[in-house]
Amino acid sequence: MLFRSLKYRVAVFLCIVLACIATLTVTLRWASQAHLNRDMANQAYLNAKQQLRAQVAEEAEMARDLPRYRQLQQRGLIGEENRKAWIDHLSYIAARHHWQPIEYEFDQPQIVKDASSGLQLSSSVMRLHLLLMHEEALLQLFAALPSQQLAPVIPRKCTIVTTQELHHELDAHCEFQWITFSESKAAI
Repeated sequence: MLFRSLKYRVAVFLCIVLACIATLTVTLRWASQAHLNRDMANQAYLNAKQQLRAQVAEEAEMARDLPRYRQLQQRGLIGEENRKAWIDHLSYIAARHHWQPIEYEFDQPQIVKDASSGLQLSSSVMRLHLLLMHEEALLQLFAALPSQQLAPVIPRKCTIVTTQELHHELDAHCEFQWITFSESKAAI
């Protein structure tokens, strides 16, 4: 009986030890999984924090650049080409200097560069033809072209031919490059 009682006690003891080992093994696995989950959560938190910092910095940069962007937009540098405004401006210049109307021709805008900023740089050729009395009138034209409301134009070439017409000694053909920025199709 003693032997049976001892056998029974050893069996119970072994069952308890096995149960403790099983509990310890499960607990260690759960602890390991908890550490792994904690590390993943910390990494996700750090990534979210970094993205938030980048977003806040980008918003601050946009807020800083917005007045300049609006100013360029008002000048006609950013946005669609405003050909009507240029036509009105050329008519005004001709009337102010008592010239014959300035003849004009616009080419279709060509995309020069699609910028990563979401803006694409476009260029159009604007050709002007005018009859002038003297060379100074051409300089007056160059001085009068810049406008606060119009996108910039860059003189590319001018050909001046002497004519025998009454009241007009010079026939000028000028070519300008018209620069604008517009929102890239990819950014929309």
